[in-house]
Amino acid sequence: MSSVRASLLPLILSLASLAQAQTPRPAQRVNTTGDNSASDNRSDGAGLAVQGARFVAVWCDQFATAAATQDAFVSVSDDDGITWSLPARIDTGDAPNQSDTEEAKVVITDDGTIVAIFEDKKDAAQQGSNNEDLFYNRSTDGGVTWLAAALPLNTPTAGAHVTSDIDRASITTSGNRVFVVWEEDSQAGLGLAEELWFTASGDSGATWSAPFILTTTAAPLPDVDDPKVIASGLNVVVTAISDAGGADDVYVWHSTDGGQSFAMQLVETDTAGDVNGTLASADGDLMVLAWLDNSNFFPGGYAAHALVSLDAGLTWGSEISLSVRVEATQFSNAIWLGIETQGDNVYAVYADDSEAVQATGPSGPTGQAASKVYAAVSNDAGATWSVDVPLDPADARRNNRPSVVATDFQVFVHMETGVNGGNGLAYVVSNDLGQTWLAPSIVVGAGPDVDSEDVHEGRTFAASDLTGTALSLFWDRPTAANELYVAGMEGGFGSIGTNYCGPSLPNSSGLSATIAASGSILAGGNPLTLIARDLPQNQFGYFLAGRTQGFFNPPGSQGFICLNGNIGRYNAPSEIGASGLSGSFQLDIDTNAIPVNPPAPILAGESWNFQAWFRDNNPTLTSNFTDGLEVVLQ
Repeated sequence: MSSVRASLLPLILSLASLAQAQTPRPAQRVNTTGDNSASDNRSDGAGLAVQGARFVAVWCDQFATAAATQDAFVSVSDDDGITWSLPARIDTGDAPNQSDTEEAKVVITDDGTIVAIFEDKKDAAQQGSNNEDLFYNRSTDGGVTWLAAALPLNTPTAGAHVTSDIDRASITTSGNRVFVVWEEDSQAGLGLAEELWFTASGDSGATWSAPFILTTTAAPLPDVDDPKVIASGLNVVVTAISDAGGADDVYVWHSTDGGQSFAMQLVETDTAGDVNGTLASADGDLMVLAWLDNSNFFPGGYAAHALVSLDAGLTWGSEISLSVRVEATQFSNAIWLGIETQGDNVYAVYADDSEAVQATGPSGPTGQAASKVYAAVSNDAGATWSVDVPLDPADARRNNRPSVVATDFQVFVHMETGVNGGNGLAYVVSNDLGQTWLAPSIVVGAGPDVDSEDVHEGRTFAASDLTGTALSLFWDRPTAANELYVAGMEGGFGSIGTNYCGPSLPNSSGLSATIAASGSILAGGNPLTLIARDLPQNQFGYFLAGRTQGFFNPPGSQGFICLNGNIGRYNAPSEIGASGLSGSFQLDIDTNAIPVNPPAPILAGESWNFQAWFRDNNPTLTSNFTDGLEVVLQ
């Protein structure tokens, strides 16, 4: 068993025991080493990344000096967000509070390297100008140490070049590759039309490719806004808005060689109106773009739209309307949007004021003062959607600014709740891939005025696939100024079914293996995934199924079968799992054909039982089992 997994065992077990409670963690402050005593403090950017049980927060903060001389800071939690390190400055290379730093963002590569980017006026000539450069810093030891001096990414125009300005950068990872895009007005001049720049690193930010402009001779565009970058393997997709056609439309640049070369295409199919902001999300070959669109074809204002690619951005499907009621309600608007992909699932959340407009007309409260939060969900890679699903049905139209994250088992939505100027924070959770949602859970200690970061500036909501915990960063005003806080929801390893016959006998990892399920609670062939966790590394195994529970020790095994009678085996070559370094494997099963003899479907109301059987060396060759899981589909 790895030392990391061993040290996490008490934590994982405690989280599993708390998973069903679904109680948010109380808000706790992150920027603990100083106060923003100035009442005009602005958030000016924060970012959050997660790997395993490690969460990393970055942000820009004045720390009781002045809003014009903010620095960038980092704090790390290695225990799933329960405790945090003291803030450490990462915009190193000049004296504290000497220059202004904004828009910090952070990612973690597969080898554990933390890479942060931020805008800064480090050059003396820039400090009296409107110019900022794009810098990065990195840590290879979990955030303990960082580069002594942060380095610029916009190397062709950094330093004394003060005739251009960086705006809205985006960063993503794929393996140990890091990709960054940003807007810059280096060609037209300060404050004028902005071009789209790109750079990449193949070694977790140790070295970077020479930055180049995507919007040049082969793709001339007068101005770009809201760039985003996503990646899967060597496939890199950059998206941005441009008004080349007279209105703001969505463009995509696609690379199949890790960002060495790109091809551009206009992907928005409805170009009759303006687009406000773009968002992008990827999971393997599934990529999704989303934005707010105010097409002239419908009477409402801005509505949430999306595009889906099933081939890692090479081609895109037709434009999808996610917020149908807005499009049908004159004078209403969708005013906030979040997007997440996970497996074949796509989750969009948005706030709109259509219900208020329908009730009182445009003369009543509208916008954020009268918005509700809705979800749009697809469980089949964007082929079909459930749209306009209210996440706060009992609320009096006062929730806004939602964002969404997902793990294998759960979907989490962060949203502000209450009147503007006095917002609190709530979480909404789905345990069945977004088909049903629990009532909003209010975060204790959040308020008197929660301010979420603009989703277009970077990710401040993240979930751990290892522990199931979702955390969000936000700004709050317990005093006269904004301070940075974190809160979260402790998720579960699977909320479908009931575990029995456990704990199983410990295997060579030192853990008791367990089984969980995620997916749909509905019968009729809907998606259901079985997951075996806490197995020994690099061992093979497969799942068992049956209608009858039992308990006996088969010869040659250290564990116990928790099934009896007609037992089905998922042991076809394509079904056998390998635990790998994660100590887990999973299988998407067909609930219309459980492999008993003869194969049978799971009918509504029937009780079926599942278990995983796996090889082990403990200390000699043997086998063991997870506990059992009873599932009743509706």
